[in-house]
Amino acid sequence: METLPGVLSRHVSAVISSDRPKIDDTFDVAVTVTFKNAAALKSYMKSQKHKDMLSKQLKPLVNRIVVYNFGNL
Repeated sequence: METLPGVLSRHVSAVISSDRPKIDDTFDVAVTVTFKNAAALKSYMKSQKHKDMLSKQLKPLVNRIVVYNFGNL
């Protein structure tokens, strides 16, 4: 994934369960991808590599995908 233009880094993490009601621990794995800028994110979303990774690698393994896009203020 880092070989795609505009992708600075990616990180895969496992959930840390919590008994605190405000903590969302309804997932198993989180993937964080850092992009150079918003334009790089938009380009990545349209790339065939991204679409192939979703359809061939990720979607067969998961029940749900949740995406949060955010940036520096």
